Amino acid sequence: MTPDLELDADALAVCASALADTVGEVKAGSAAPPTPAVPRWQSSAEAERLSDHTEAVLAELADELAAFRRAVLAAVADYDAADRRAAQRLGFGG
Repeated sequence: MTPDLELDADALAVCASALADTVGEVKAGSAAPPTPAVPRWQSSAEAERLSDHTEAVLAELADELAAFRRAVLAAVADYDAADRRAAQRLGFGG
């Protein structure tokens, strides 16, 4: 049997693990740092708005990376299941 597509499930699992690490780093980076007590400048409101927007973008990125990780794991599981079914049909599996 010559597969049209062959996946390295172990490499994909390592990739998914790295994605989980990246999600954790992005989420940690999106947390607002403590606000120091400083005088209010004209640009303070704009800086706060930019900071809030950056936090929101990073949180969205983390969510998208987590969804991609889940999709990679689901694809590996689907591939393995299809491979097992094909092997059973051809008499290679138990």
